[in-house]
Amino acid sequence: MARDERHNLDTCVRIWNGDNRDLTKARMQIQRALDFTELDAESAPLHHTIFSSEIDETLAHFPPHHVPCVVPAHSVSFVEGSGGSWGLEQGKAQNGGVYKGFDWYVGAYGGKRDDFRIAGGNRELNTAWTRHSGSSSLGYQIDENNRVDFNIRTDGVFDVGFRGSSANTFASDNRYNSSFDVSLTGGAPAERLSWFFQAYGVNDVDDLNNPSPLSAAINPRTSLDRNKRNLDIIGTRLQPRVNLFSSNELLLGWDAERSWLRSTRERAGLNNAIVPQLAPTDNNQNESVNAFYLEDVQTLLDDRLTLRGGVRRTYGTTTLDPTPFAPTLIPGSKQYKATTYAIGASYQALNWLTFRTGASSGFRAPTATELGANFTTAFTGNVTFGNPSLSPETSKQIEVGATVSWNAMQLDAALFQNRILDRITSQVRSSTSAVTISDTINNPGEIMLQGIELQAQLDMLRAFHIAGGNWRWTTFSNAYYNFNMVDRGAVPAAGTTRATRVYEYEAMAGTRFGEYGTGRAWGDWNLEIRGLLRGPMWYNTEERLLLPGQLVNVTAYRKSPFWVWYTRYEVGVSKGITLFAAVNNIFDINQHPIFIALDQTPCLANPTFQNGACGNSMPGREFIVGLQGRW
Repeated sequence: MARDERHNLDTCVRIWNGDNRDLTKARMQIQRALDFTELDAESAPLHHTIFSSEIDETLAHFPPHHVPCVVPAHSVSFVEGSGGSWGLEQGKAQNGGVYKGFDWYVGAYGGKRDDFRIAGGNRELNTAWTRHSGSSSLGYQIDENNRVDFNIRTDGVFDVGFRGSSANTFASDNRYNSSFDVSLTGGAPAERLSWFFQAYGVNDVDDLNNPSPLSAAINPRTSLDRNKRNLDIIGTRLQPRVNLFSSNELLLGWDAERSWLRSTRERAGLNNAIVPQLAPTDNNQNESVNAFYLEDVQTLLDDRLTLRGGVRRTYGTTTLDPTPFAPTLIPGSKQYKATTYAIGASYQALNWLTFRTGASSGFRAPTATELGANFTTAFTGNVTFGNPSLSPETSKQIEVGATVSWNAMQLDAALFQNRILDRITSQVRSSTSAVTISDTINNPGEIMLQGIELQAQLDMLRAFHIAGGNWRWTTFSNAYYNFNMVDRGAVPAAGTTRATRVYEYEAMAGTRFGEYGTGRAWGDWNLEIRGLLRGPMWYNTEERLLLPGQLVNVTAYRKSPFWVWYTRYEVGVSKGITLFAAVNNIFDINQHPIFIALDQTPCLANPTFQNGACGNSMPGREFIVGLQGRW
């Protein structure tokens, strides 16, 4: 179910004597109640748009000047099961409802898949996965202005193959997390003052085993290299809002968060060989953060002009804690502080045309691993030294854009500029055939990205004035293009000043065609076809390639653009039952979004540094079929 974590279903809305303000609140309540029948918007096959006329029709049942309480006592459920290529089996179940002052949601998912096959049919070893997740929410509407919410969730992937840059067929991951939050949303009866308070906790675990039994980069070679990283977070936020006058709202905020990172690492040699125990890939640390902020929103010209501005001041302390097998580590604390801002404006010039502009800034504080005056050794054998003198990395963004909603067309266009300053990165000190040694630095040269982003949707039948009845046909697309992407801190050995690991452009285009509202079995259906274009990327890969002159992690290679096409068909076989089928990578292409060396013959990767395979490719043509039920 598509839900905002801070603002759940209102379960009781009163319409006071036809007051327009409360009428608007009632419309929102009914909108949410109607939306509630679609538990999972992303998986809903025949998504029903709620039109204003439907809400008005519902409101018409209430006599004028009556004081009703809209309490939709209702429970809905959703289940889905599907299977497909390479032993795919997955399913989900969800239930949600409202009763008197309470509303709830509970959902669970489970799935697994074996190793996939790449284009041409070859098996991509060590790509199987298992996943389990669940979430639950409970809310209570105390009165018209106050409610409390409690949410818990967990998600994890287990025994997941991880090939990485060395095409490792022996590595596996367990990554899982759980979290909770409790929040209170309230307000004064006069609606001049409202508030939001939340407390939350998170536990995130990465349990990674990445042995190197075959790669020459590790000597002696390993049969076990397990690194377990445990992150615990607790935090709270308080956000009072004040309506200074009818067209102005001021938000004040305080965020406080504390986190603890603890890691362990265990290694075993191949054939019982003695291997040294190494420090984990992350130093132990704890961090405390306090942030104070405000944002003011002012509307003018009959709400056609909206001005928004905010500023945030963050104070933090990162403490480097004792870490296993890191005897040279010097524990200590480093404080940081940063001021960030966000300003913007939007203007509705015409009923169908809105302009907007905005500017903002951000920052990232260095971690204890980056600050540590020692070194860490990656699974691949590469060594990176920390730097206690690091400063926070900062960013600045500017955007101008416009939105057009005219008849059957919706179009959004934006020009943007992103700058990354003092970025925290690694600088290669030396690179041999087996090991790369790097230092952590603040790169003085900025990264500049300037580009354009477009989104469009067109109702084809309305555009050509065709009375389609129950027929629906839409086309949609979105794309971006970085027409200037320069790294002013690139070293000459990179071979380019292009920003690395960033696509020059990407695009998605698709169409959806079908019928809705026929009222008969097998009558409601839709067919969707979409393509994804991944543009060129310059990648300073850590793969060791059979290319002359490569400096690992430095030399940047250009990945060529490619298209991937997908399709999905859905049909309502009976009331509440939907059958669907999908095909991914229709044309069975052999590509990978990032890696340079593909799983193919001949292979571009140096086999001396591979661990059981050679190169990496994305899944080939995949078939999925499933069934959904709603009641």
